Amino acid sequence: MPNTLKAFWGHKSCHVPEDFVLLNEIGCDAEGEDWRMETVPGGVLDVLYVCHELEKMDHMSAVLFLAECARLLKPDGVLVVSTFDMRFLAKMYIENPDADLRTLVCGLETDGVPHRSWWDYNSLSRELWAQGLTAIERVVPIIYLGLEPEYRDKSGTRACGEFVSLNVKAERKGQNG
Repeated sequence: MPNTLKAFWGHKSCHVPEDFVLLNEIGCDAEGEDWRMETVPGGVLDVLYVCHELEKMDHMSAVLFLAECARLLKPDGVLVVSTFDMRFLAKMYIENPDADLRTLVCGLETDGVPHRSWWDYNSLSRELWAQGLTAIERVVPIIYLGLEPEYRDKSGTRACGEFVSLNVKAERKGQNG
């Protein structure tokens, strides 16, 4: 796609994928769990990849954030979200008799920032749909986004043969769709 604008917002341990810009570079005030996008005009992004930031927000902030992500997409633009998969975490809890539920749900954090919202495929899909996004499906971001083979982020982490992350893509309807 010539003249495409792809943006990334992710944990600082993830480097920015090739051909992507940070949300900050297009005028968003995105730092840690805080974000402000209202200064950026809508419909400017072809692709937005959000990698392990959603879980750091409380639920209402995450809903508002997803609405802003949808607003930033051009018609036919794509949002890819990677966040911890609550169903996977629940399965690990049930299958491990020594698991501590409080640590599992309340103790997860990244660099001192607690995880405050939890998503499974159904809840994230419903919220993306509510924001006017369609064609919602699970993806492997590294493959779906065509990232270089050596690119690594948290979206591909596996445990017990399964992805730890919930990786979902959604599209903004085109002008005619």
